[in-house]
Amino acid sequence: MRTNVDGVFAGGDARLTPINQVVVSASDGAIAAMGADQHVNKRSKMKPQYS
Repeated sequence: MRTNVDGVFAGGDARLTPINQVVVSASDGAIAAMGADQHVNKRSKMKPQYS
């Protein structure tokens, strides 16, 4: 969900996808949030909350 701008992430209807449904937007938001956490905390990979 990274964009071409460092530190900017997009998900849901902000992305160009062939499917626009609530479930896609919700999962995109979760993935974008994990990517933002990875960026802010300088992690080498995403760290899901449940791990």
